[in-house]
Amino acid sequence: MVLILDTDPGIDDMLALMLLLTTDVADTELRMISLTYGNCSLADTLRNVLSLFHIVQKENEWRKKANLSPFTNQRPIIHLGSSSALPTDNSRKFETTETLQDALNDTNEVNATDVHGSDGLAGIHSTNPEYDSDPEWFKLFYSDSKPTDDPNLPFKAGGNIPAWEAILDVLRSEPEDTVTIASIGPLTNLAKVAEADPVAFSKVKRVLSMGGALRTCGNVTPMAEFNVLADPLAAARVYALTSKNPEVTLPTGSPESLLKLPRPLKLTIFPLDITNQHTAKLADVHEILGAFIEAYPDCVLAKWVKVWYSNSFANYGKLVGLGADNANCELHDPVTAAYAINMFPNEWSLHREDVRVEHSGQWCMGKTVVDDRGRARSENNEHDIQKWLTVGEGNNVDIVDETPFVKTLSHILLERITKL
Repeated sequence: MVLILDTDPGIDDMLALMLLLTTDVADTELRMISLTYGNCSLADTLRNVLSLFHIVQKENEWRKKANLSPFTNQRPIIHLGSSSALPTDNSRKFETTETLQDALNDTNEVNATDVHGSDGLAGIHSTNPEYDSDPEWFKLFYSDSKPTDDPNLPFKAGGNIPAWEAILDVLRSEPEDTVTIASIGPLTNLAKVAEADPVAFSKVKRVLSMGGALRTCGNVTPMAEFNVLADPLAAARVYALTSKNPEVTLPTGSPESLLKLPRPLKLTIFPLDITNQHTAKLADVHEILGAFIEAYPDCVLAKWVKVWYSNSFANYGKLVGLGADNANCELHDPVTAAYAINMFPNEWSLHREDVRVEHSGQWCMGKTVVDDRGRARSENNEHDIQKWLTVGEGNNVDIVDETPFVKTLSHILLERITKL
């Protein structure tokens, strides 16, 4: 299977990414890492991913000297995507030349630095700069850069090709229903993919999206989950593409190209209703990573993860009014990653429902809306002004409501990181 990860690293994004990297390329090829703003700025998401690959390179070198198997045999290409949400006034089209240099000047109204730290990784770039990647790696993404496949690098660099264009290139080159996209950040990049070439986008096997809060409260506002709130217009457009008649639920003013999708999008979401149940404690980090570091003092990856993962609990504790030792780190994105690589198949529970996104408003913007009125659907109801109760209308979203590792995911992730 070919997998594209669309992400905004991010503490739990980074855990999800490492889970994917520990998956054998013969089982699931992580073809691309598509970056987007979100938890932090686009520039910081790039810095975080490059730091990860710097550490991975060092880890593989240590493991080779110790006659151990490498941490990963994956070597994905990295592309920069959106540095801000879709414009809501339809006065301008999205730019196709956004680069790191543009992103450095962008500020986003919505971010999650209160949870993830000012740099997205609990401030590690300030506290432990020794873990940072080679500054020259950033130049591989400047506006005059071309794609690079240097075998001495632990990744491939997409240069100045925007992520949404690169995603389309993959979809066009691969057979239909062979590429899965896991989106664990705002859906901006995917909304751009759909707008630019709906025919190619329709070739995707499935989109997996961590996002939404259906029958629970939000985590940014009382109503909204972060990834949806960060770009509710993009989410509303992507969700609408699951409908047989997307014009019914597409936001007013959406591009006409979105009406040309040859078939409804297959979308599976992982809302807070289920991801909130998967948590980690600081004691888990100290216990598992600490023991591994003591046994293998030359390991690099475990030391690096322990720094930013441990420090993140202070932010979580402050957010919920508890100390770091008592706080829970919620593992939203790793749940999506685990599903993407088919962990514990046949032990997941899903159901399908009409889910829509409120993309405007003052108090409910970003809310994922479902209909709990319990009313019957009919073929023709002249009073059904929003088409919630009309057969064949509305969105068709698959929702994960049960996983096989509510109590054990934290340990699974840490044990994957320390697996020899």
